[in-house]
Amino acid sequence: MDLLLTKTPLIWLFQSYWRDEAFSVILAQKPFLELLNISAKDFSPPLYYLALKVWINIFGSNEIATRSLSILAFVALATTLFIYFRRVEKFDLLRLLIIGLTILSSPILTYYAFETRMYSWAAFFATCSWIALFTNKKRVFVIVSLLGLYTHYFQALILVSQLVFIIWDEFVKADKINFKTFLKSIYKSWGAQFLTVFLLFAPWALFVASNHISSTSSFWIKKPTLELVLNTPAILVTGYERDFNIKYGLFGISTLLYILIVTSCIKNFEDIKTSFTRLKTKPVAYVFWFFLPAMFVGILSLFGPSLYLPRYLIVSSPALFFFVASELKNKRLLPSAFLITIILLQIANYQNLQIKNRTKENLRHVFTKINNQAGKNDVLYLESELDFHLAKHYFKYPERVYVVGKPYSELPSYVGKAMIPEQNVSVSRPDEETGVWLKSDRSTPAID
Repeated sequence: MDLLLTKTPLIWLFQSYWRDEAFSVILAQKPFLELLNISAKDFSPPLYYLALKVWINIFGSNEIATRSLSILAFVALATTLFIYFRRVEKFDLLRLLIIGLTILSSPILTYYAFETRMYSWAAFFATCSWIALFTNKKRVFVIVSLLGLYTHYFQALILVSQLVFIIWDEFVKADKINFKTFLKSIYKSWGAQFLTVFLLFAPWALFVASNHISSTSSFWIKKPTLELVLNTPAILVTGYERDFNIKYGLFGISTLLYILIVTSCIKNFEDIKTSFTRLKTKPVAYVFWFFLPAMFVGILSLFGPSLYLPRYLIVSSPALFFFVASELKNKRLLPSAFLITIILLQIANYQNLQIKNRTKENLRHVFTKINNQAGKNDVLYLESELDFHLAKHYFKYPERVYVVGKPYSELPSYVGKAMIPEQNVSVSRPDEETGVWLKSDRSTPAID
């Protein structure tokens, strides 16, 4: 049992919250209208927080309870993929087993399956959106795409990728291009559904535009390097982030994934000289799904605030399973299985490193010490605004948490400023107050 809880992704289920998770839990317990208002001022749409609000009312607000909502998303994703590959792609048991192993070994999906954030649900809705497109389920497409947009704004990049594929598909099918006729064919195929999604999301987008907190501070995400961009396949599969200092050569995984992608596509172009319509293939859609969001974000990040972060790009990660499935359709199953096995072994190596190194700080222990020292009249002073939401969640007197050392105007918006009251931030500690200090380096707190 100890091995299961310490050497598998289950280790993340029982760890302390980190600051974004604490933000989620606190926001989810706000009244409905206040929740919407804060979400509009922050960086994520409200659907996940509303779902978490209901979840907390049923199961409670501890780490295991709230993270179970993300586990549910992971299970829903795996189940949806299993049903799709069984009923639509007609996979046999062996191929389903290989797909299942690929899903269960995904470092990025398993990590965020144990986090109280919206990323697992974002991946689920993005996948459902593409499956609805593949199976021509237009009403389902509108519903899941809209749910995805209200879960994470990067669903918009999925919609852009899908629209590019549809335009490209219509271009391939057209005998000759007449611009007016071409636009009509696009609208007739999927344009009405995209327009519906846009119109139903527009009210929220306008509300966000009128309420969002602007900030002059630089954004926290580091700009991507050329090496990082070239390793996009590995980034999307592993969820690698430089801040976790996991020493691993991503190039090996990226090379294998590039080979997988090329081999899964090339057989669809073998008759290109005799039949141009052979370009109309699902593997091309998988390429758009996998690469376009990351390419767009990478280019944007070079000229503005960087948004190149794997957890945001998780909406593209499930495309890997479709590349694997495409390769498994080959009659030469043995070579395909060999390539996929090497990929799984490489990913498993990364997963082991992630389990070992990507652990959350034991802040429950820190705040237990603080709560044992704090008296009923004491307050908690924080050196860093990054700790505010954690302190609000774990400190036994959440209304008495203060950030000291800078004015409210200097707080960056990306730390959850929308939910930090201005009266709880000051340049210096009030002389008449006594309390507990939480140092930025997590040194042992002491009563003043």
